[in-house]
Amino acid sequence: MPTPSSRPVSEMFEDSDWATIFFRPGEFIFAGDPTTRKLARITPQDIVAVIAADDGFNDGDPWVGIFLTKDGRYLCIEASCDNTGWDCSCDISIEIHADIGQAKAMMSNASRARLFGV
Repeated sequence: MPTPSSRPVSEMFEDSDWATIFFRPGEFIFAGDPTTRKLARITPQDIVAVIAADDGFNDGDPWVGIFLTKDGRYLCIEASCDNTGWDCSCDISIEIHADIGQAKAMMSNASRARLFGV
């Protein structure tokens, strides 16, 4: 298993952009599982570690991250928005994978390079 980032999960939820990508208070997200073709319901309490994450910016590079869930799966997120923010035009991809190799393989080349240098 990869070594988690030193960035605490709670810090991710306090950042306004990551909070918008993840959850609004009391809500959950659905993550697509390409293996089973089912949706997994993920709550903030399900995320236990930040494996790797890099902040994006409006009309620029996307927010990207891989997060460990309490059941040992990896949540992979790539998200972008236009210069007006998340309410007008945005694209958020959230998938859940059984192992880190699958999560990395499904990321775009640019996002994988930003997080892992490969």
